[in-house]
Amino acid sequence: MGDRIQQIREALPDTMDEEFPSWRCTRRRAIHLGVVLISAGLVLSLALLAYGWIQRREADRQRAMRGRTIELIDPLERIGSGPVTFVWRPSIISATYTVELLDADYRVIWSNPSTSEVEAGLPPEIRAGLRMGQIHYWQVRGFDLESREVSRSDLQELRLDR
Repeated sequence: MGDRIQQIREALPDTMDEEFPSWRCTRRRAIHLGVVLISAGLVLSLALLAYGWIQRREADRQRAMRGRTIELIDPLERIGSGPVTFVWRPSIISATYTVELLDADYRVIWSNPSTSEVEAGLPPEIRAGLRMGQIHYWQVRGFDLESREVSRSDLQELRLDR
């Protein structure tokens, strides 16, 4: 049985040449096309892998940037006559926060003791010293467990309405 299969295998190319004279050329073209398609598939796969890697890297970079930014929530622009509570959205890399109130010349006129909370109240005596219509700014700075500044909010302008 094994000899018979061997004879058929050896005779197959001759038989194919006799029945299909362009068989060898067609076979070469088919092999060439297969190699081209496999190569194109590999190049496309590598391109998709590189694109995915770049997308993940960009997403990680954006996450890191969001982690360094503290978003101020309240007050925005104006404060009334009541108590003032500063509220912010925390940074994922900060352990503690310090709120700073600055005057129009960007000098710190008050800062709270470091806190792990996301809000801090302005003491009444500091609030009483603010003049109506005068511009002030506030910001929040975030610190890690080793007291290194790792995040910061933008400056937010404040005006006293009443």
